[in-house]
Amino acid sequence: ARYLGASVLEEQPDEIREFLLASSVVERMTAELCNQLLGITHSQSLLEQLERAQLFIQPLDSHGHWFRYHTLFLDFLRSGLRHDMARLSQLNELASRWYAEHQLYEDALHHAFAAGNEEWRLELLDRATTMWLRAGVIVSVIHWTSRLPRHAMLGHAGICTVYIASLILSRRFSEAAATLREVEGNAALERAIGSAH
Repeated sequence: ARYLGASVLEEQPDEIREFLLASSVVERMTAELCNQLLGITHSQSLLEQLERAQLFIQPLDSHGHWFRYHTLFLDFLRSGLRHDMARLSQLNELASRWYAEHQLYEDALHHAFAAGNEEWRLELLDRATTMWLRAGVIVSVIHWTSRLPRHAMLGHAGICTVYIASLILSRRFSEAAATLREVEGNAALERAIGSAH
């Protein structure tokens, strides 16, 4: 880490250093995604510049569209980001919104859960799970819904309905029935609290 910091990162111009740090929030990147993360328009030329300089970056396709950093270099860059949790959360949300826009929902949710915006996380999960249920991708529905705190999942009608439907389609009937009982119990509790007021 000391070698990378002194010999690679510190030698770069500010713009390149900032580009390296911000783009390290994602596993793989395109110019368009990097533009979103950094609020710039010339990421393609920066990526090509990094590739020419052989700066621990490699193309993932023959068109020079997708790139990724060498694993050790990526870990080093991310260690620099971890000192600024607010910035890290903001970059994760920007990445999540870009992936969602391109219907790459697994990547979008990965970053949404790393970001701090709970409202966006629920909105995205609602959208993704509804689409997955229609497409029959039940495993993804259950996996991502299960990552929510139980009270958040039960409190969101759309996500909860899709989750229960997915359990039924997976023939996990006892879990579906237990979840329905929880929903009914919560509704009864809310009615009791409402009538007490």
